[in-house]
Amino acid sequence: THTHTHTHTHTRTEKGGKREGMSSGYSLGPGRGRCFEVWDKFSKCMSKEDDPRACVDYRDDYVECLHHQKEYRRFLEVKREEAKQNSRGHGR
Repeated sequence: THTHTHTHTHTRTEKGGKREGMSSGYSLGPGRGRCFEVWDKFSKCMSKEDDPRACVDYRDDYVECLHHQKEYRRFLEVKREEAKQNSRGHGR
């Protein structure tokens, strides 16, 4: 499997040049975004490590915080198992 890490921060600019943070963990509104602390740990790791592979766990945590893919997959697994049990007459 091929894996690569992006360490740059995506930003966009509104009219008037005001910058809005995005995937860096900064929220579009006031204050920090829900993933800021996870992003901060990943960012600090990347700035001090020579080998980006040393930060893969932080990266994975950050991606999960943003997209909830593991959580969603687990949710689907539970729902499939519930449906399977219900179809066998073992429902609650």
